[in-house]
Amino acid sequence: MTECRNFLSDYLAPSHHGKGIMSAAIKAVMEWAVPMMNVRHINVTAYAHNIASLRVFEKNGYTHLETITDFGKQVESKGGRTYSLAVMEWRKVDAE
Repeated sequence: MTECRNFLSDYLAPSHHGKGIMSAAIKAVMEWAVPMMNVRHINVTAYAHNIASLRVFEKNGYTHLETITDFGKQVESKGGRTYSLAVMEWRKVDAE
């Protein structure tokens, strides 16, 4: 069993895809977290094949760090396929 700490997941119903909702939500959280909590570094993951999710983070200033191939396997009821994760990172750029 894998222990998960400090993880937050986002999901949007398919009927709401492609409307900029997740991009706006990520932007709003970051606009609050950076000044209010002094956040300076965030790492996120998404399924490597989920281009739309990766694009949401790219639009909010995240860059691709690495892809972890064959990270896990889905349960058999969901197809039992192996999947890879893309790791993305955002860092606050301090004015000098």
